[in-house]
Amino acid sequence: MSFTFNTGIPAANNDPSVDQPDMLSNNVSTNGILAVDHVSFNTANGGTHKQTTFIGKNPPGAQVDPTAVLYTNDGVANTAHPQLRYRNSQGIFPISALRAGAVFQIVGVNGAVIPTNSFNIASIVASGAPAGRIYTITLNANTVNSDDVIVSIDFSNRNTSADYTFIGGVLTITVNNGIAGNLANFSILQF
Repeated sequence: MSFTFNTGIPAANNDPSVDQPDMLSNNVSTNGILAVDHVSFNTANGGTHKQTTFIGKNPPGAQVDPTAVLYTNDGVANTAHPQLRYRNSQGIFPISALRAGAVFQIVGVNGAVIPTNSFNIASIVASGAPAGRIYTITLNANTVNSDDVIVSIDFSNRNTSADYTFIGGVLTITVNNGIAGNLANFSILQF
């Protein structure tokens, strides 16, 4: 994407009619730039963001209060995939470290489990009912770059615990002392 802009227009000593074609070009470019990530002119909510597009990796220097910056830089697991970060005077915070998660009810039957809320989850399947409750959770393709992840699991019943494995984009949770109807939630982080 490229936009033409004539910085010397309008020129102080020029007749405006002479600069009119270049001024029109500048207006068209300004409208085009705004429309990339914003709601553009003459529209409800004009000027608000639709999204933010980052080109390349752009690590900033140190920040001094009250300044902060959002930027992309090398991912830790794979430097070819830029990751979103936030930097202020206190440090650097990996915004895109949270890769997947879900909330679902512990069930007493085998089969597909429909999560209450989830992101980057392809499926959750329960097995081992009624004695053992094993949940096989398959992540969407390319959600993580390797098996080097951090998994956090929590339950609405504090007497419930779990063991887990994570291999090839599949999280397997074995629930101990789970009661059908109680909530389970997990998150997967990768830096």
